[in-house]
Amino acid sequence: MFVEAMGLSLVGALLSFEFVGLSPGGMIVPGYVALLAGRPYVLMALAAASGLVLVVVRCLAGYIILFSRRRFVLMVLIGFLCLRAIELALPTFSSVPVEVQGLGYLLPGLIANDMEKQGVVPTLLMTIVVSGVIRLVLLLLSPGALL
Repeated sequence: MFVEAMGLSLVGALLSFEFVGLSPGGMIVPGYVALLAGRPYVLMALAAASGLVLVVVRCLAGYIILFSRRRFVLMVLIGFLCLRAIELALPTFSSVPVEVQGLGYLLPGLIANDMEKQGVVPTLLMTIVVSGVIRLVLLLLSPGALL
């Protein structure tokens, strides 16, 4: 299911940007969120980490020059650290789901990057819509695999 989710994520992100003009948090974010839809605590941690990244980077922007690649890399790095800190701080995250391991730690930074560009609400709404469609397609492809 992971490969299918990532492929659908690329297509969904492209279509959402082409037709609506908004990115769903990045090219791989909707696929990951679709896979994590059955784990609300992980989704809440992802949203919290993304919001925290945005706040921290905006605060740091008052003290250091942040633009382009430097801002993006800082967001991804802080997002990685925030999600890892949440995971270590909360006992419910003692065992990280396979979907969040590896590239999943990059999601808060990717989401925060799009939040910075197009706004918090539009980014979150587009992420929810595209992820929902991907989750529905994955359920239709393999009904018992995601439950």
